[in-house]
Amino acid sequence: VVTCMAGQGEPAGGGVCVHACQFQADLKTPYVNHSLFAFDACFHEEVTTEEVHAGSSAPLVDHALNGGVATLFMFGQTGSGKTHTLTGVEDLTAQQLFDAGASVTVSFLEVVGNRVCDLLQQGKPEIALRADKDSHFILDGVAEVPMESADQLSRLMRSAHARRHTEVTGANDTSSRSHAVFMFKLQTGGRSGRLMLCDLAGTERSKDSMYHNKERQQEGAQINASLHVLKECMRAVCDNRRPGTATVVPFRNSALTKLMAEGFTHRTALLGVICTVSPCATDTEHSIGTLRTGFQFRGKPAHPPHLVEERQVDLDAAARAARLASRPVMPQKWTPDNVRHWLCTVSNGSFAAIADRIPAATDGKMLTRMPQQRFMQLCGDDRAGRKLYNLLRDEMEACKQAQKA
Repeated sequence: VVTCMAGQGEPAGGGVCVHACQFQADLKTPYVNHSLFAFDACFHEEVTTEEVHAGSSAPLVDHALNGGVATLFMFGQTGSGKTHTLTGVEDLTAQQLFDAGASVTVSFLEVVGNRVCDLLQQGKPEIALRADKDSHFILDGVAEVPMESADQLSRLMRSAHARRHTEVTGANDTSSRSHAVFMFKLQTGGRSGRLMLCDLAGTERSKDSMYHNKERQQEGAQINASLHVLKECMRAVCDNRRPGTATVVPFRNSALTKLMAEGFTHRTALLGVICTVSPCATDTEHSIGTLRTGFQFRGKPAHPPHLVEERQVDLDAAARAARLASRPVMPQKWTPDNVRHWLCTVSNGSFAAIADRIPAATDGKMLTRMPQQRFMQLCGDDRAGRKLYNLLRDEMEACKQAQKA
């Protein structure tokens, strides 16, 4: 259902093609819709965590180490592997930070609906978001823990992940029902930088939650609402990259985007998104929605705005074409080369010499019009001539029956 074509999209990037099996409006004619999306990098299921980190999060870490503000989002449907991917990236990020000699202070927050909780404090207390005079949001009472080594940081991140709010859903036995945000304050050679790693809760369709209880449905609605605001913020940031555009970034519309406000508004802000998709046929609609959103986040508009290429293949038409291609060519339509090939191969090649005795321009139409007497002349033997004549008639009848089939 999903094909990863690394290096086949834009230069130095890659493409992801989703193959959706659908029916025409008559509900009888099947066809396959191929949607190809181009990204800066694409990773199939066999790549290593090191390759994913090098092609996605490592440049963001370098940007933060140089004094910038860098943000990485994990985006995709529930159960598609966001947390699994980010866990591996976190370990490599920790190593990269300490290899660069950075002084690291970390906070780990969880966003549940419009509540922000501190996962590094006992009991996960709720943290108040307070706006200062410059419209920056301050976290009252948040724990900021200094780190001494990459191993210590990795252990802390894993223990914090274990305290996240998860529930069993139809799509995932340990579905994250909250957004998790790691916030790093970095000091490197007199430069101060910020790095944020955000593991977003999975997107859900209404039919994914139709059998959920009321609490799970409310959680799903809150998750989708906050993701909608995040998408609007990302679109505004992308719009503002175009000359002469000044779109207001609506980060005040949800607790998640308030928390990430600096990543949208800071003059050195650099955003990155890793989209995860499931190859299951039942998740095709979700996969296309995830890739469409991820492509829009790139800020490189195309027409149509979310696709590099989209095409439909009518399965019935393709099957008919394949059947036609497999049918033998009627002898009356043979080319001179076909005539010679048939003479050289029929009856185990016993009539190969006849190919040199007929005119070079003899085609199938001319051959099938020859009387039996002419075949006898060509063969120099009445019995052989009648046999060749009958073999040609048998070939014509066999092709006729195959055409009917």
